[in-house]
Amino acid sequence: FLDLPNNSRLRFSFFQGTTPNLIKGLKEEAYDLIFCSYAEAEEDIEFIPVFRQDLVLAVPIGHPFAITNSVVLKELANSPLITYNKETALGKATLELFEKSNISPNIASEAYNEQAIYGLVSEGLGISIVAHTPDILNYHIKTIPINNELCYRYVYMAYFKNRYLTPAVDRFISFVKSSSIDI
Repeated sequence: FLDLPNNSRLRFSFFQGTTPNLIKGLKEEAYDLIFCSYAEAEEDIEFIPVFRQDLVLAVPIGHPFAITNSVVLKELANSPLITYNKETALGKATLELFEKSNISPNIASEAYNEQAIYGLVSEGLGISIVAHTPDILNYHIKTIPINNELCYRYVYMAYFKNRYLTPAVDRFISFVKSSSIDI
């Protein structure tokens, strides 16, 4: 994007947070746009799907599941789980996966992001259904596909529908829309 005409002098500021906090910042005009999970009941916000992210099982190296090629959710029922905080979009989605499979998960602890979960899993404190992100390779864990057609999530670009956006932000939105995978 920065190599395109009229963009070389642009600067970005990045902030990380949960979807509710990012939406709050968007509403308070702290951000021009955000990347987040979809949020219901936000009619004034445009959500554009940018990419699909698989949810996988993360286990410590040496865990019995580490030698398997895939798992089904029922196999996880008795294992201590590290989950996303239940107030986050991924926390809610993960709990919904278990609910739809009639499984009561054995939640050992909760965390707000992948890095915290990866760290807890790598220390052997439990296993986790987690978004597969590139930095997972920095941890001493193994990821295993889950045999469930619902084990994924979408990441969205979100911005206000009827708020003035600078030409640079408009160009960035157009760039992201044209670069997004077909989902």
